[in-house]
Amino acid sequence: MNPPAHRPGESGYRRLVAALFFAGFATFAQNYDAQAVLPQLVEEYGVSPATAALTVSATTLGIAVAVLPWSHIADRVGRVRTMKVSILSASVIGLMTPLAPTFEALIALRFALGCVLAALPAIAMAYLAEEIDRAHITATASTFVAGNSIGGLIGRVLAGTIGEAYGWHAGIGAVAVLTLISGIVFVFVVPAPRGFTPAPLTVRQLTRRVIVNLANPRLRSLYVQGLLFMGAITSMYNYVGFRLQTPPLDVSPRATNYVFVVFALGAVATAVSGRFAARVGRRRVILMGHALLLVGALLTLCDGVAWVVVGLALFTIGTFSGHAMASGLVGQVAESGRAQATALYQLLSQTGSATIGWLLGVVFGAVGWGGVVFALAACAVAAALALRPLGRV
Repeated sequence: MNPPAHRPGESGYRRLVAALFFAGFATFAQNYDAQAVLPQLVEEYGVSPATAALTVSATTLGIAVAVLPWSHIADRVGRVRTMKVSILSASVIGLMTPLAPTFEALIALRFALGCVLAALPAIAMAYLAEEIDRAHITATASTFVAGNSIGGLIGRVLAGTIGEAYGWHAGIGAVAVLTLISGIVFVFVVPAPRGFTPAPLTVRQLTRRVIVNLANPRLRSLYVQGLLFMGAITSMYNYVGFRLQTPPLDVSPRATNYVFVVFALGAVATAVSGRFAARVGRRRVILMGHALLLVGALLTLCDGVAWVVVGLALFTIGTFSGHAMASGLVGQVAESGRAQATALYQLLSQTGSATIGWLLGVVFGAVGWGGVVFALAACAVAAALALRPLGRV
């Protein structure tokens, strides 16, 4: 019999929550730090904004490709051991990235970074579902998403600020050093697993679990949420810097870096949304997330910096509150193959981030910011409609 699950107030619970935060921090800091230096990449390599954004899409695509293999490995060797290897290996590749001699090499290293990072989002929710008392899973899941938010914020601001002063190489390198420190903390803080039982799967068994999860309409509903939430927020933060730095707003690059501070609201949103969901239900919180995303996107059309910042804040709050609820629900809705169910959520989320994040760059280059906002609004409406099969939760 496995030891009892961790509960709030216990030392093991506090260590697990801290470890999940640092894992989430490392994932988003390295995943999205390049967003802050996209204008510099455009200038240095003479490429379009959409092409420069491939530095972000390559990482998220790497995550999408690797989440299922990592979940398979974790079923064999253990969640904690797999996450330790992932977070430290990603730090090493992150330190190599600023040394890339060409744009093509940079894209290749960013893709490799995503492949290695993939273990963290692929496994974190399954690990949490095995180790935490069921009544506290959703609230604890918000910690990982909060780490995502803080990591995304610090990664962008640090890369942008140092990049403006010393070049994008130094900016990306500084983030890699920070995530290495985060990885070391994770390794020493994360508690030994209590609820894990090795369950080696053949490829046929793995495929069967994936098919079973994809056949579940409630899970499909959640997968659409992940795809569109992450596609939307990646697109917004990929190109809002170009929106701010061009007429009629003409915000300086340094000031643009500090606009990214609103990303911290994502951490607040995940914490508050967990408590709010206990009163109104998690489905309603996801729907409210879409509503805030829609209103926020529309506000960025206004020709005033303050309005754009307010819109960005609402957009961020909506995205993270909805994403936290959806990701936390996957492990509970899955009837079997929990690790594969959560890995599929991450696969679809990162696929949305990679593909929508790039496609809206093409839209931005063709028709401008209005086209981006229209596409984001369509994402919000489509995701809200796709939520119907989930039912009451």
